[in-house]
Amino acid sequence: MRPFPVLATLLALSCARQSVDVPAPPDMSPLLAAYQAPSAPLSADTVAEIVAKRQEVSDQLERMGGLEPILTALGVLSGGTDATSSALSGPGDTESVASALTAGSITVTGDGFLTLTRTCAGWEGATTPDPADGSITLTAVFTDEGFEAVVWGEARDCRYRVDDRELLLDGQVRIHTGSLLVGGAGGAELTVDFDGSAQVDGQGFASTFNFRLALSSSRVEIELDVSAGNVVFFADEGSATYGFRAVNGTWTCDFEAGTCTHDGDTLSLW
Repeated sequence: MRPFPVLATLLALSCARQSVDVPAPPDMSPLLAAYQAPSAPLSADTVAEIVAKRQEVSDQLERMGGLEPILTALGVLSGGTDATSSALSGPGDTESVASALTAGSITVTGDGFLTLTRTCAGWEGATTPDPADGSITLTAVFTDEGFEAVVWGEARDCRYRVDDRELLLDGQVRIHTGSLLVGGAGGAELTVDFDGSAQVDGQGFASTFNFRLALSSSRVEIELDVSAGNVVFFADEGSATYGFRAVNGTWTCDFEAGTCTHDGDTLSLW
């Protein structure tokens, strides 16, 4: 798993210092706080709603082919060079607007921003970019100290294929990159927030979701909003560990047995 192919482009561009109006990145602090400190308990009173919400999100992501194709389409993963692999790392034209950037040996001076637009890979696997396949546009702000942690933009009718399914994303995307843009990827986490619509084989549905991905491991977290607040579902494929982080602790779950445990306490899921 390789992080955010747009980074290589961001750090390779070089422009002269000039005065610009720098856009303000969107505020992702409420979402980051929700992941840091879940507010709802996992208890006998809340477990039914939490399990139902997890199933709802899982069903939605399954229709879209899981997290990996979404990450690839948004440019969070590098997907190789074939035409259907990635909206940002596959074939397509790239436009960039940069200002006041000096990026020699990953050293940034001045204040400014970059906006990059990439044509999406499409449904047919074309070898040349086609504007009809939609696009992804992302903006990153930088200062003398480096790039800001938030990269944001829009998917505009972005078409891509996963196996035999035709998928389409259209909406706003925000990505919190942690320390990734100003240093190495070790230990970095990406928090992705998408608000828009999706389409699978011509069937459209609202698709608002967010998730956190640890780049150094196979752990994924998904924030679940429920009436009592929020909990965070986690899945670590490497250690085959699954469960929930809640205000009353981290619960490890066996979904086949239908139980979750925390500090010797056991809770039935259904």
